[in-house]
Amino acid sequence: MSAQEYRLLHQYLLSRAPATRKRVPSPPRYDAVSAASDDYNAAAIRTALRLAVVTFSGLKAWEVFAEKVLSRDPAQRWVHSTGTWLYNMFLTSVI
Repeated sequence: MSAQEYRLLHQYLLSRAPATRKRVPSPPRYDAVSAASDDYNAAAIRTALRLAVVTFSGLKAWEVFAEKVLSRDPAQRWVHSTGTWLYNMFLTSVI
């Protein structure tokens, strides 16, 4: 956020909520803080890229797992559930 944007936001905030005057830094103080020499933006971008790579890798791994393992022998899985289904239908018809 640039200093000019913060100045406008600061004025808007004080016009809407004057009680926040003590908690919100003044525009000159914000300029001093935002001009600091630490590399926060680069660290934030690196963290965001790491998160994107890990998320993409996790979703790709899940896709491979679901395709290889969960789709294995669907007919065999149906046989196991068919017995339960037939038993439930039998009990329903008896009642």
